[in-house]
Amino acid sequence: MTISSIHFIPGEMKRVSSPRRSNMIARVIYWELRRLAAARSTWIISFIIFALAAAIELIIANASQETISSAAGGRTFWIDWGSDFGLLHTLPIVVGMGLALFTPFLCTDGIARDLKRRTHELLMTTALPSWAYVWGRFFCSLLLSAGMAFLVLLAIIIVNLGRHQIQPDLYLTPDIRGIIVLWAIILLPQSIILCSISFALGTLWPRLSTLIKVALISGWFLTGPIMTQFDLTTTYAVWDPTSLAVAIAQEDTGIVMRQLALQTWNENTQSFLATLHAREQLLPDMTPWNTHHWIWIGTSMLLVLLASLLFRRFRDIVA
Repeated sequence: MTISSIHFIPGEMKRVSSPRRSNMIARVIYWELRRLAAARSTWIISFIIFALAAAIELIIANASQETISSAAGGRTFWIDWGSDFGLLHTLPIVVGMGLALFTPFLCTDGIARDLKRRTHELLMTTALPSWAYVWGRFFCSLLLSAGMAFLVLLAIIIVNLGRHQIQPDLYLTPDIRGIIVLWAIILLPQSIILCSISFALGTLWPRLSTLIKVALISGWFLTGPIMTQFDLTTTYAVWDPTSLAVAIAQEDTGIVMRQLALQTWNENTQSFLATLHAREQLLPDMTPWNTHHWIWIGTSMLLVLLASLLFRRFRDIVA
């Protein structure tokens, strides 16, 4: 263990060791998590996010009656929007947008909060390195953002399990594996991207944190609709970080169900329902999400790295 200093006390010599470099970030995360756990507002916000996600899932994922008619015949059936087929569209369009409302408010103030509470100068006089301070707060914000996303996942699973128990004839047995895969590829990257951008901008311009929150939320909500104005068969859609344009480009509900009706018009009701349920629980091709989401995540992490390099312990000092 490296000895940082030796204090001479009458009758004895006491060695005071400095914390190891590898433990500095962990200590920042630990103390910040303790602060968050002790704050009543953290638990209130967590409950609100869980309740809101459950309410949204109850509303948008209700089974709806569909009637598909064609020259070959017609079908009337129920679509379970809590299935894999339904979640492909509802996660980015509604649930993801709801989650995006909270992320900037919780992550932008990772460091700006100290400036607002006038504790920044006190913290900066400690022996804690600037890089440990910035990255420790960032990883804590990242954990907080991932925790919010996990609450949304938990709400979706509980709601769909409950509905299946109450009305098994309308709601399919939830595909837990499929729900987790869709969540991990659609919602979790969104949380990481928005958290990283929010934290980095809040660190670079802490006095503009309120403006940054409003700008990020507005931009996030406008990105999807703007992207959908382009031809979704091109490469534009896959670059939408909100995944709204990607989901729309992936599958059109009306076209899919119309094709299904045409393919099964001569089958009996039981055979058709078996085909329909298998289609609803079939995981879509998630390839369009993977590469581009990783590029977005990498870019947002580079922004955090830039913020940590440009961060100054005291704002009134040039160098």
